[in-house]
Amino acid sequence: MTPNLTGSEAIDMEGIATIASEILGRTIRRIVVSDEEFRNRMLSQGVPEASVNMRMGMFLASRRGDFAQVDPTLAHLIGRPPVSIREILKESISH
Repeated sequence: MTPNLTGSEAIDMEGIATIASEILGRTIRRIVVSDEEFRNRMLSQGVPEASVNMRMGMFLASRRGDFAQVDPTLAHLIGRPPVSIREILKESISH
């Protein structure tokens, strides 16, 4: 069985928007579009169908709650807490 390798917090897209808003000091809104609209928009922008399918699979898994759990296995394997979403966003936004 494959172990669950998760971060130290379960976070959804709304939570990511909230953290990004705090880092930037302005409101970032999460806009939900239908699966069909997302697929069509990505394909029209030249994103390969395989990449669109992979992203759709991740979104569907998220909606099912597949990413809503937190497990300490990754922290035990790497010997430290995983980098938080806040830290990743702060680093990404600063570049």
